[in-house]
Amino acid sequence: MKRIVILGAGFGGVYTALHLLKRLKPKDQVEILLINKTNYFLFSPMLHEVATGGLNRSNIVQPIREILQRPQFNFIRCTAKEINLEKKTITTEKTVLSYDYLVIALGAENEFFNIPGAQEHTLPLKSLPDAVAIRNHVLDTLEYSSALLKVKNQKPDLSFVIVGAGPTGVELAGELAEFVDQNLQVNYPHLKEYGRKIYLLQRGPAIMPFICNHCRQDALKKLAKENVTVMTNAAVTKVAKEAVEINNKQKIATTTTIWTSGVKPATIPTTPKITDEKGFFPVDAYLRVKGAENVYALGDCALLMNPPDGKPVPALAQAAVKEAKVLAQNILHDIRKQPLKQFTFKQSGLLVSVGKRFAVAEIHGIKFKGFFAWWLWRTIYLTKLVGFRNKLTVAYDWTLNLFFPRDTTQI
Repeated sequence: MKRIVILGAGFGGVYTALHLLKRLKPKDQVEILLINKTNYFLFSPMLHEVATGGLNRSNIVQPIREILQRPQFNFIRCTAKEINLEKKTITTEKTVLSYDYLVIALGAENEFFNIPGAQEHTLPLKSLPDAVAIRNHVLDTLEYSSALLKVKNQKPDLSFVIVGAGPTGVELAGELAEFVDQNLQVNYPHLKEYGRKIYLLQRGPAIMPFICNHCRQDALKKLAKENVTVMTNAAVTKVAKEAVEINNKQKIATTTTIWTSGVKPATIPTTPKITDEKGFFPVDAYLRVKGAENVYALGDCALLMNPPDGKPVPALAQAAVKEAKVLAQNILHDIRKQPLKQFTFKQSGLLVSVGKRFAVAEIHGIKFKGFFAWWLWRTIYLTKLVGFRNKLTVAYDWTLNLFFPRDTTQI
């Protein structure tokens, strides 16, 4: 009996397990064990909607045991602490487990670039608790501002800063503008005259640098229409409890700083060490970790040079999903003594929602924007959700949002 252990239940880990189970034959003597610190799979591309009251948090998670119900599958909720490649063991806080094949799909974690105060005074958007914390904080800010105005006649603090203008930052900015404006209109009309401010800061010269310039300009126009101030070449050099410093000189007063600026590979100590200086697991074209026997890696924690252009495969969910299919096939082919398949990444396209029924899209060289792009964005994400119940509840929430205000209940 061969044991395949998968570390991590993000897109890479869960889809690897799904493809393995789908391809297993009765004669294969294989068991699959997935290890993760939570008991659910998180559909992370929709976190910004939870953070802004568009979706219920339970609608973007699915229990792992419900997704992967097979006799050959087992799950352990714990945290992997160390890998011994010589002994082929994984140490967790609960026990030591052996493996025949290992899949490292640990994903990524927040990168604060050693900026003073960034980790202490910002709200990241990487996990489900992060999304809930952002929504609660925004609602707290509105409540506190209302109280200060009513009780002390003090000018309210309605400035919000988002650091990082990649797709997550842009999508969050659009949704946050709608969320705050709705609250000011419905629940806090006495604050409207003071005006809210949303700043989207980008260290480099352009937002979403990997998307085409045409789509980028369309997104900028929409953000400007929603009264979001976009600042490029704006490197955050310090974050305090009530201010953000840019380029060592300019300061923006705010008590709400949301961090979407960057990620780094989530890693784990190994004996011997097989990660590079940045913490990535370098892999070959077959997704095998270099310098390790029967060890594979994929997703945000893996470093794979794409054969067509020699550039690293981007840290995208679609890349992890595509890698998972080839990786699962290669492990089973190795067990069956069959030839392995090389992985080549070809991007399916990019869709970025910018709030209020507007998105920009670039699919197979075709560029478009507006309501249709927004509808397509939602349709594709709906099909990618795992579990029929989640698909149904998300569609229901989105339909309600067309006619009723977003949920403003603090959790």
